Order: sequence, then structure tokens, then C-alpha cells
Amino acid sequence: MAMFKDTIFGTVYFRQADDPGAPTVIVSDLYTSGNVRQAKWAISEDMAPCGGTYSSQYTFNPENADGTGCSTSMHSGCPVGDLGSKLGSAQLGATSHEQRVSFKDTNLPLSGGNSVRDKVLVIYSENDNSVLACSMIKPFTGRVASVRFSEQGVAGSITFSQNSPLDATQTIVSLNGLAMNAKGYHVHKWPRPIQVQPGQSMCSGDVVSGHLNPYGIDTKNNYPPPTTSTDDMYEVGDLSSKYGTFAGQSSVSGTYIDWNLPLFGRNGIVGRSVVIHRDDPAGSRWICANIEPHEEVVAAVATFKYPVIGHAVFVQVANDPSADTSISLQLDYNDGRPGSLGHRWRINANPPGDDFLSENVADRCASTGSTYNPGNLWQQLTEGQYSPYCNRMNQLSCKEG
Repeated sequence: MAMFKDTIFGTVYFRQADDPGAPTVIVSDLYTSGNVRQAKWAISEDMAPCGGTYSSQYTFNPENADGTGCSTSMHSGCPVGDLGSKLGSAQLGATSHEQRVSFKDTNLPLSGGNSVRDKVLVIYSENDNSVLACSMIKPFTGRVASVRFSEQGVAGSITFSQNSPLDATQTIVSLNGLAMNAKGYHVHKWPRPIQVQPGQSMCSGDVVSGHLNPYGIDTKNNYPPPTTSTDDMYEVGDLSSKYGTFAGQSSVSGTYIDWNLPLFGRNGIVGRSVVIHRDDPAGSRWICANIEPHEEVVAAVATFKYPVIGHAVFVQVANDPSADTSISLQLDYNDGRPGSLGHRWRINANPPGDDFLSENVADRCASTGSTYNPGNLWQQLTEGQYSPYCNRMNQLSCKEG
């Protein structure tokens, strides 16, 4: 994968079977705040052309191909990194996913001596060859995560694995001790917390919320019965409708392929919870546990003490700063005021000073400075001016904080 986060934003995925002679599928999802909608692109041996003007001498060409016979229909005569001659122009949208396009390259190995892994994807102007953006092509690591149960007599796990956002998720269910008490099971929006208030259930709706349903699927009108339709017709988190319920079973084992259960991105299930429901008329919640990644993770916590209390927990796979970060918040007031909604929130550049307790709200937390922005994005624009390019769909074009 190559990821762009400055001037041009988005991702380019390269996918090939474990055979350097097999064709490579490229999925490009790039956008820009500028007016350019097409650009040249190539793969360079290193970062040498970045920040300057591109010429063919930089193109990765391990076989010293002279370009004879090179065309969009004949890739074998092209330099390996000459994407423009093989595939045509790179497409740039004004917003994320507007110009998502795919290509097939028969001369772009991802393994072996001529591999383009760890090389540099360069995007440059069609007018004057000035370089617009560069990104390293880094090996992409798939994700594996599991939810493990060990309570109320139920033991076992549900394991999810996905090689990339372009692939389906494999779900492996292995549970014992259900004692014919269970029926539905779903991924819910929020994780199970470490503790709850006295008398509150760990799996209740105000603790782990409802089913993960980011696309707003209507479950009341024409919702298909379990296992009768394709994955996209169900809520993302409705596992029992996609795979079948646990009704009448003491133990369950099965493997399922799910095209609507991402482990990556803003709708990813890692860090959320799975709830198993009882087989009763109300479908009451029985037990729940969190979906935890198999990889080592790094975590950070922001703790609030006054007048807001609670914490924000940030979790990311260790040693991969490009990986998704899961954020879980639990916040309240400690001064007696009722709950409130609609607050803006951000990470600022500096740690707080003593002013976090200031009686004057206008001065409170002024010591934290401005929004954390190590990439120096949108330096000349106000927050309102760059907000059209920064939202939940276009996260790569946001200041990091």
C-alpha cells in the first residue's frame, strides 16, 4: 500500500498472488483539494525525484527495458515502474472515493528480485512534470482478532481475519456450553468496559450500545430472514442473520466468509464487542466480550478530572503508525449538570498547564496550543476553510489532531 497525506490524499493498493509472474491488481483511491483531476504516475527506485521535477531516469527499470513495444495492451516491454505507459493517467477526485479506479498490470511484481515493494510511488504534473506527491510502497499486513468467552458456562472464541480492505473477512466460530440457551449474536458498537455502575449489566444497551449498523439498514421493513440473502442486506454486526443463529444448539463450530465485516477503517469491528442473546421472547442479552487484536498493541489514555470526568483510550497495532487507531470514550460531568451532546474535540500540540482548572472558561486549556498537526496541513486556512476536505470519509486530509 502507498498512502498519501499531503497535497494529494488517499491510498493505492497493490495486490498479487504469491507469484512474481502473476498480474498485479491496483486499486487507486486518490483525491486532492486542487483542480487537477489527472496526473502522471510512476514508481521510482528511491525518493530522489520527490520535491523536484520527474524524468524517466528515475523510473524503476530493473530489466533495463527500452520501451520497445510498450503500451497499455503490452506491458512486458515497459520499464516496471512506468505506470503511465502501461495504465494511463492517475485519476484524482475532489473527494474520497470519487475517483476510485482499478487497473491490472502484468509487469509489476510484488515479490522476487524485481519487486516494487519499498520503492516510491510518484505522482507528477502532466503539464511540467513537477512532482505533486510521493509515497513509499510498504508491505500491507492483514489483521486477525478474536472475541473469547469464558463465563456463564460458555467457553470458546470467534476469530476474524482479513488480509486487506479489498478482501473478505473469514469468521471462525467455536463455542461450547451454550446449553440451548442462546439464539442471536451480534457485533455491538461499543466495547465492554472494565466496570460499570452497581446494578448495571455489562452488556446492556447503555453500556455496549446496539448492533453495529453504520449504513443504517432498516431492520423492521423487509429485513431478510437469517441466511436468506447476501451479506450487504444485513447490518454489518448481525452475525446470526448472516451465518445462522445458535437456537437449539449446545456447541457451535463453523467457518464463514463475510464480505460485509471489515477489520479496517472507520467501520472496523476490532475494539468493539460481541453480544450473545438468550433464546427467549425478548431476545435478552446474555453474555458479551470484546474483539481483541492478535497483534501487540500500544495504548494511550487521556484522563479528565474537572468539570468533565472520564477518559479517552487510544489503541493501535504496535510498530505500524499507518494502522487504524481505535478510540473509546467514556465521559461525564462531576459538577451536577445534565449530560450534553454535540461537542467538538481535538488533540492539541502541547500538554496542559495549570489553566485546565481555570475558573474562566475562555482561558481554560489555552496552554495546550493549536490542533496537533505534524504534517503542517492547511497552515494558511482556517478550520472552516479546510473542513470541506476533512471529515469522517476523508480522514487522511485532516490535521492529525
